[in-house]
Amino acid sequence: MPQDQADFKGEGDFSFEDAMSRLEAIIAEMEQGGLSLQQMIDKAAEAAKLSDFCQKQLDQLEGKVQILLKDSASGQTWGDFDTPQTPE
Repeated sequence: MPQDQADFKGEGDFSFEDAMSRLEAIIAEMEQGGLSLQQMIDKAAEAAKLSDFCQKQLDQLEGKVQILLKDSASGQTWGDFDTPQTPE
């Protein structure tokens, strides 16, 4: 997805990598200056949404890694962290 893409609309719009790339582009635009106050506010709002999206993605991945580590230590099989496992 190109970095000059229109505003981030929601979680289904971007992959983690796309969101990070867009966030970096927004930061660069804001650091260059030349934006009006309204443009700065709009960019900041979009950046906040992207940051929240990325943080949620990282939190989910951290949960998966924790399950992998726990299950590897016990020798059990592993599954998705948000799906309850029932003993067989």
